[in-house]
Amino acid sequence: MNIPLPFTEDKYAWIVICVISFFLWIALSRLLRWIVHKR
Repeated sequence: MNIPLPFTEDKYAWIVICVISFFLWIALSRLLRWIVHKR
């Protein structure tokens, strides 16, 4: 699939992607921890 990514032209794109993935990682870890402690 040759789909042009929206952040390829941006200079700070990798910083934005790293920040977004970092917050997604925190949210997923909190959600999984909540599911584990709920039982």
